[in-house]
Amino acid sequence: MANFGNEVINTIITRRSVREYIDKEVEEDKIKIILECAIYAPSARNGQPWFFTVIKNKDLQKMSL
Repeated sequence: MANFGNEVINTIITRRSVREYIDKEVEEDKIKIILECAIYAPSARNGQPWFFTVIKNKDLQKMSL
């Protein structure tokens, strides 16, 4: 695979979807980093209409499938 010299482009090109998950809780610091990155995502007219919900209860997670 070619290296384009740009970390963002390389990440986009080499990304993969994962459809098998391990039964392990995500660490709190990683959740905070993901949420922090999410609020920097562009939005139409900088409206920033996001609302994030982190569900840690396994019973509720199963309901959302």
